[in-house]
Amino acid sequence: MAISNIEWTEVTWNPTTGCTKISSGCKYCYAETM
Repeated sequence: MAISNIEWTEVTWNPTTGCTKISSGCKYCYAETM
């Protein structure tokens, strides 16, 4: 997690952190497009 300058939150989290592409379905990962 990282400290954030966004006034309504204190920290942010990257949803793809620790993601391991394990199948062909990962080609359509919604989290990676954010």
